Amino acid sequence: MHLIKKKKSAEEIKEHVKTTFGFEKILMEKSHINGEKTNPVYTWLKKSFPGDITWNFSSWMLVDHRGIPIQRFEKESWDEIKASLDAAVANAMKAEAEAEEEKKE
Repeated sequence: MHLIKKKKSAEEIKEHVKTTFGFEKILMEKSHINGEKTNPVYTWLKKSFPGDITWNFSSWMLVDHRGIPIQRFEKESWDEIKASLDAAVANAMKAEAEAEEEKKE
């Protein structure tokens, strides 16, 4: 006997993410991440990081403050992801400070 996994509604997904990850804000509605109907955001991200996304809650893409995709995460731990986020924020702050210095000169 095969069990058919029911596709979840956007509300069911929102509740799952809230209870599982403690994340309460959904930025997009349920959408396709692979195939012909891929959401344009994922199409754009996969141009920088080719390959199908196995599950949109396990594939994370880091985009810098200018909107440039800089890293894709698949199986990294939260500590590894946080280290990359911290480095990206530090780089953005450094770039901003350097730009302010150039304006003064």
